[in-house]
Amino acid sequence: MTKPELLAKACDSTPLTKDLCRSFLASFPESEVKDIHALAKFAIKMTSLNASKTHDLIETMEHNPATDDVTKQRLNDCAENYQDVIDQLEDSMPALDSKVYDDVITFITAAVQDVESCEDGFKEPPAVKSPMTQTNEVFTQLCNICLAITNMCGK
Repeated sequence: MTKPELLAKACDSTPLTKDLCRSFLASFPESEVKDIHALAKFAIKMTSLNASKTHDLIETMEHNPATDDVTKQRLNDCAENYQDVIDQLEDSMPALDSKVYDDVITFITAAVQDVESCEDGFKEPPAVKSPMTQTNEVFTQLCNICLAITNMCGK
């Protein structure tokens, strides 16, 4: 299967995020194009990289002197959430290598729930505007792409 065929097969299974899927997976190296399993591994690695960058961004915002105390606390909670996300994505790799796809799905689903908890934290009294909304939405979409590709692996 060629890279364009593999990406089309994977991204066609994510109709709501097809364009994001194509751009997200565009850097998949030709040398690694083997099968959907290799693509799933690449997608999870890239999603993990996104989570690490997001964690760093949160810490930068958290330590910005202009950030108010309530927002700092919410960001601190988000940093913890994203650390859990990074751990879950790392844990999903051995499961993927062992072809235990249900475990991969469990880990990625837990990552999505942690990101939802990050976003929900800003709604707790006293509610403050979340600076994370767009970043969290994109991350969730990346996880959904990983889930769709992982689901294809088991078939």
